[in-house]
Parts: sequence; C-alpha cells; structure tokens
Amino acid sequence: MSNSKVLLVSLCHNRSSLVSLAIQSAVNQTYKNFVHLLVDNGSTDRVPEVCEAFRKKYSYIKYHRFDTNLGQQP
Repeated sequence: MSNSKVLLVSLCHNRSSLVSLAIQSAVNQTYKNFVHLLVDNGSTDRVPEVCEAFRKKYSYIKYHRFDTNLGQQP
C-alpha cells in the first residue's frame, strides 16, 4: 500500500460557524492519511481564529490566509 496522502482543500470566506462545521466534519472522518489545507480568502469575521484553533490542535491541518479578498477565480 502507498504512503501517499490525500490533499483536502477547503476554501474559506467569512461564515465562521459553517467553516467550523466543515472542518469538524473532516476531523471526524475515519480515514486519517490526509492533509487538510484551509485557504482563507480575506475573511473579515472570526474565520482566522477558527482555522488557527483547528490548526493548532491537529498537525495534519495547514492554514493559509490571504490579507485581502482576491475574488472568484475565472
């Protein structure tokens, strides 16, 4: 069996309560051979605090925050 990991990417922008539920859903999975990348597109609510709390608790969670909203990709 391969040691390859699955990359799970979650795009975040505001709505901290929904972001928290989505991250917790990934944490609750039985499959643990993954990296969860949280990408925050310049949220102005509590999303950064929520993401940082999960990142500190789970080593497989990585967090990147853009300082400003870059808009939707074409």
